[in-house]
Amino acid sequence: MRANRWETALLGQDATIRQAFENLNFTGLQVVLCVNAQRKLIGILTDGDLRRGVLSGLSLDHKIGPLSNKSPVTVLPAIPPQKVASLMRSRSVRHVPIIDESGVLIGLHLDESWQHRLIQQNIMVVMAGGFGKRMRPYTLDKPKPLLEVGGKPILAHIIERAVEQGFIEIYISVNYLADQIKSYFGDGSEFGIAISYIHEDQPLGTAGALGLIENQIDSPFIVTNGDVLTDIDYSDLLRMLEKENVGAAMAVKTHELVSPYGVVQIDGSEIMGISEKPSFRTTVNAGIYALTPFAVSLIEDHEAIDMPDLFERLRGYSKRVVAYPMYEQWLDVGRPADLDEARQLLNDY
Repeated sequence: MRANRWETALLGQDATIRQAFENLNFTGLQVVLCVNAQRKLIGILTDGDLRRGVLSGLSLDHKIGPLSNKSPVTVLPAIPPQKVASLMRSRSVRHVPIIDESGVLIGLHLDESWQHRLIQQNIMVVMAGGFGKRMRPYTLDKPKPLLEVGGKPILAHIIERAVEQGFIEIYISVNYLADQIKSYFGDGSEFGIAISYIHEDQPLGTAGALGLIENQIDSPFIVTNGDVLTDIDYSDLLRMLEKENVGAAMAVKTHELVSPYGVVQIDGSEIMGISEKPSFRTTVNAGIYALTPFAVSLIEDHEAIDMPDLFERLRGYSKRVVAYPMYEQWLDVGRPADLDEARQLLNDY
C-alpha cells in the first residue's frame, strides 16, 4: 500500500462511531485502527463492526474503544509479505496491522485485491420505470433516470458505480419512455457488462417487476431505485444476508428534521416546557435493497406490489428482514429541489 496511507485510519479510543464512519469514507481503507496516545494498538473496527453496533442500539456518539476487536490478527515487521498474504487467506481477513514488540502500531498490510473481484453470481436490478410525476416539467419528454447530473444521466452514475464494484449483469425495469433508456444504454457492452430490460406493460410498484425475472434469479441480488445517487458498497449489503441469515435487507438513512418554530409542550392550559427549534431524527428507506430468491418467489406474475409490502410478506413467512444503516453520501433525486442539490454537489450547472 502507499507509504503512510494507513496512518489516516488512526483514531483514539474516545472517538465516536460517527467519527469512525467519517474516517472510513475519507480513507477508503475499510478499517479504523484504534490506538492510545502512545500509538499502541487497542483494536480495529471494520465497516461491518460499526454497522452491527448501530443495529444493536448504540448511538452514533458511542465511543469506539469498547466496540473494537481487541484481538485482531497482527504481525511483526520481520514477517515477509508472502506469509502475510497466506495468513490473510487462511484467516479470511483483509487487514493485518504491523506492530513492534511493544505493541506499537507501525504499519498495515492491506489486501486490496478484493476490490477488483467480480461478483459474477450476483445481479443488480435497477427500477427505472416510474413516470417521474414529481419531477415535472423535467420529465415531460425524458424519463427521470436520464436527467443529467455531473454531465451524465443519473442512471449512468448508478451503473458505473456497480461496474466499479464488479457487477457484470444488470437488469433495468422500464416503462415510461422506455425506448430512450434502451437507446442510451443498449446491451451494456459500452460499459463492459450485460444489460437486460424488464418491460412493465403497466406500473407494478417498486417490487412487482421482480416477478417478471424470477426464473433468472438463483442467488442473492441487489435492487436499487433508478433515482438514487450514493457511494454505498453494494457487495457489503449483500454480505449482510449471509452474515445475518435473513430474507431481505433494506439500506436505511438517518434523516434529521429541524422545526422552524419553537415547540411548546402543554398539559391543558399549562406550559410544561419549551424547545427552541428542536430537531427530530427519523430513519428513512434509502431505496436500496438486498433480496434472496425466496423473496422473489413470493411475487405473483405481473403482480403490482411495493417493496415495503414485500418485506411484510417475508415477515409473514417468518423470514427476518433487517436494516442496513448507511452513512455514505446519498441523495434521492425525487423532486426538482433534489435535482438542483445533486447538480450543485457535482458542480453541474
